[in-house]
Amino acid sequence: MNKQSLNPKILELLLDSLPLGVGVFRVNDFDDLKSIKYVYINPIILHEMRKTKEEVFGKYIYEVAPEAYEHEVGLQVIKTYRDVARFKGSINLGVVEYSNSEVAGLYDCSVHYLQENYIYIQLKNVTEAESKIKERTSLSAKKN
Repeated sequence: MNKQSLNPKILELLLDSLPLGVGVFRVNDFDDLKSIKYVYINPIILHEMRKTKEEVFGKYIYEVAPEAYEHEVGLQVIKTYRDVARFKGSINLGVVEYSNSEVAGLYDCSVHYLQENYIYIQLKNVTEAESKIKERTSLSAKKN
C-alpha cells in the first residue's frame, strides 16, 4: 500500500461520513481516570454531545463531560476505556445511558484497542428503538 492512500484528510473524511459515532481517546495514565483525553470525535458523537470540535478535541473527558464522573454508569464506561487501553482487546458495553444538561439517550457502545494508550469507541443512538421495544413489551403484558 502506498503512503498516499493513508492521507489523514481522507481518513478523517471516512470517519466523518460513517453512519455511527466513532471516537478516539488517549489514556495517558492507567492509574488516573482523569488522564483520558479526546483525540478525535466524529460529527455523530459531537451532535449527540451537543458539542463542537473546538470544545472537545485535545481536552480531557473530565473537562468536557464532568457528569461522566458523577454517575456509576459513566464511571464504569471510563474505567472500560482505561482497561481496554491497558489490556487490549474489545469490550461491548451493550446499551448505556448518556446524558448531560442538553441531551439524554440510550446508546449501543463498544470500546476497542487501537494502539498503545489509544482506544476507539463505536456508538449508536438506540433511544427510539429501545423505546419501541418497551412499548411493545408493555402492550403485550397488558394483553395477557
